[in-house]
Amino acid sequence: MNMDMLSQPVNIPVFSLMCDEDKYKWIDNAANDVLDTLGLNSWKAFQDIRLQLSSLSEDDVQIDAMKHGPSFLCAVCGKAYVRKSWLKQHLRVKHKLTFHVASSTIPETPLQTFMKMALIYRDTCDAYSMGDGGRIVRNAKFEWVYAGALHHTKYKIWLWRMITYINAILPPDQAFEYMWNMTVNLKGGIKSNIPNDNCVELQVFNIKRELNTQGANKSFESARNICMTTQVIDKIKEQVMFTSNVAKSSRNRKEVDKSKDILTMVDSLRRKGPVSELSWESFSKYKDPLSKIDIQKLHDWINEQKEIADLYM
Repeated sequence: MNMDMLSQPVNIPVFSLMCDEDKYKWIDNAANDVLDTLGLNSWKAFQDIRLQLSSLSEDDVQIDAMKHGPSFLCAVCGKAYVRKSWLKQHLRVKHKLTFHVASSTIPETPLQTFMKMALIYRDTCDAYSMGDGGRIVRNAKFEWVYAGALHHTKYKIWLWRMITYINAILPPDQAFEYMWNMTVNLKGGIKSNIPNDNCVELQVFNIKRELNTQGANKSFESARNICMTTQVIDKIKEQVMFTSNVAKSSRNRKEVDKSKDILTMVDSLRRKGPVSELSWESFSKYKDPLSKIDIQKLHDWINEQKEIADLYM
């Protein structure tokens, strides 16, 4: 984006005279211009990972075609092997067959990586608040790749469970129901949904609060009664407040005015110009998260999960 042009008049349409469709098109074009300028419309790293995984899968299909019963028979000389890796080594050494060798992905600039991860995170938060199951599952696939690259094992397994339940394990009707019931709305209104996990945490907090009021008298029976009646009591309380015209305390936070921050950023860009290249010393040893992925290990991990699924499904 040419920041020198900001001081000149720009032909911006009058939004009050535009229909909703025209507003959407104008904002969408402006957003795409920003993404193109920052290089965020290019997903070369993810495409490279996908192509390498596809090449490794094709090699496995060729090896699996040589399996006869419990052993693998070489299609060239007929020699039998018990393990797939031994047959692969035999084909590579004796018959000079070449297999795909996984390589690291092409690293991106720190700016592009940060912006992509920030946009995915922001869009995921917005998807949960809107209860948009489609976006939640779509972004989970990107988050799963980043979680694996950054060794967030628990989060990686949780995301994998979500994706596999929807794409493979559950029948279509249950998968659809699961995807569009990942959030709950406790207050009503648009953008007031929260993840089911957060709802459970809120209920656990309420239950612990009620238990603490009992002191030494709390027991298993009292805890069970609280668990069964907490939500019912909250509903009765809301109904009584409504009928008696008692003002309900708001849980919404006041939105922060960001206009001053935007003006400060625009003024800084006008004076110093846009950031075209990051050469700060703090980023001298920066390594893109996706470049840390071991494609071969990722491929082996996916195959292991497939074998587990074949065993139990």
